[in-house]
Amino acid sequence: MLNTKIVILTIWISLFNISESFNFRYDYDNFSIGEQCVTKYNEPGTCTELVKCKIADQLYRSKQSSEITLCKVVGRIPFVCCPSYPKDLIASPLVIKSSTKFQNALCKNVQIFEKLDNHIISGDKAEVSEFPFQVALGYFSQEIKSFNFDCGGSLIADDIVLTAAHCVNIKGAQPVMVRLGRTSLDLNDEYDESDHQDIKIEAIRIHPKYCVKYKHNDIAIIKLRKPFKPSDSIETICLSTSDANAPKDFTVTGFGITSLEYTKRSDWLLKGTITEYPHDKCKYEYGKKGIKVIDSQLCALSDKGVDSCHGDSGGPVSYQKNNKHYLFGITSFGSGCGSSVFPSIYTKVNRYLDWIEEEMSTFE
Repeated sequence: MLNTKIVILTIWISLFNISESFNFRYDYDNFSIGEQCVTKYNEPGTCTELVKCKIADQLYRSKQSSEITLCKVVGRIPFVCCPSYPKDLIASPLVIKSSTKFQNALCKNVQIFEKLDNHIISGDKAEVSEFPFQVALGYFSQEIKSFNFDCGGSLIADDIVLTAAHCVNIKGAQPVMVRLGRTSLDLNDEYDESDHQDIKIEAIRIHPKYCVKYKHNDIAIIKLRKPFKPSDSIETICLSTSDANAPKDFTVTGFGITSLEYTKRSDWLLKGTITEYPHDKCKYEYGKKGIKVIDSQLCALSDKGVDSCHGDSGGPVSYQKNNKHYLFGITSFGSGCGSSVFPSIYTKVNRYLDWIEEEMSTFE
């Protein structure tokens, strides 16, 4: 009798431990395997083994179990309410060609930083020269007889900048110069004594399959009229070659607006940390808005409200590895700014290495 009680207690503890790892909506005995269910976000689904539900398995492995709806436990095997997404919103496998030799050539002479920290800070100011690859695109304004800096970019070679395709045609206006080397766009700012370089743009190449409506393939290459002069505050960034080598947390930087209450852009470079968001779930949520998200787009957000916003477009989404900065994404678009529940969209650079290499070769 005692042994029976011990067995029952052991099973109960096992089920309790499994269920406690999920923020579940229903008791695990409420649904049968294969039965229709509803997720915590009121999405239709099917009671499926955790490891066979791609999105739930990704959430579990990334320690986001609170996003999973548990519907049953058989033995020690959890079954979850797996969302039944429309077929056209399910992520399909993508064969990627990685131009590793090309990336290595670009990254060969990039400066190695002796001390790099992970800046997991919500919308903090960047340190002077902390992101020496960040550039600002200048658009000449007849009204003020000067430049507006309405987009960002990343320096990947001594005369090449990567940005978003939509940044090179803002309401019919194209950038005419690029400002390098400044953490503050205010040249009179006494806290940033870095020597800046303003270099005119020689040519712009937009990805041939750029889709204005959905911002698919939102990437463009800018060729500068001359290489930058070596400087402590100006440096190129390496290119990420695959998703597998990248972390789940990224740093997003830009000179965009700092709040929704006013539209003034920040003169000082701001930084924040964003986290990759499950791609299938992102596709489903944007799909409900009539927007199709494709595999070359990164979905990311922050539970602290860190987000890219107007003016940050084209800027880098980066991470650090082996004391070097790597460019993983380009700020593209989002549904509003500062959301802690709805992801923003970024262009994955590693999907376009062959195109970047091909376009750069035409400049030589």
